[in-house]
Amino acid sequence: MRRNKSHIKKQRHVLWSKKEKRLLFISGITCLLIISLGYYSSIKRSIKYENAYKAYEGMEVPDSVVCMISNLVKPIAMSSITVQNDVYWGCCDKCLNRLNYNIGNVQFATDPYSGKRLKKSEAIIHINPSDKRTVLYFESEESYDNFLVHINN
Repeated sequence: MRRNKSHIKKQRHVLWSKKEKRLLFISGITCLLIISLGYYSSIKRSIKYENAYKAYEGMEVPDSVVCMISNLVKPIAMSSITVQNDVYWGCCDKCLNRLNYNIGNVQFATDPYSGKRLKKSEAIIHINPSDKRTVLYFESEESYDNFLVHINN
């Protein structure tokens, strides 16, 4: 007894249908697009911050561009708060609240050259030569100049 092979339909086991493959492909492309946009956004932001630091290198930094909690120059609009006739700057409400109530003595800094404690609102601000992302607070330009001489020797 011979079987006619033409009458027997072979069933193929298909893992994914065409519709499922298309949906998987579109989902993959969408994920790659989202990841690429996130990466581009983070690079663009880091370049923006890097340019902000470079703009003030070797110059006095205006206090209105410094978050006095993180001690960072930020290329965003800062908000100010007046505490006992002193103006402090922060990047967000949380920072302003910490400055208002002086939580952790954040209204004060130490001059890295003289060692004197001073109010951030009254200090001369410069980019930190050893960490270009942060700032240092000085009691005077003379103190800043002496600090530079001291670290370069």
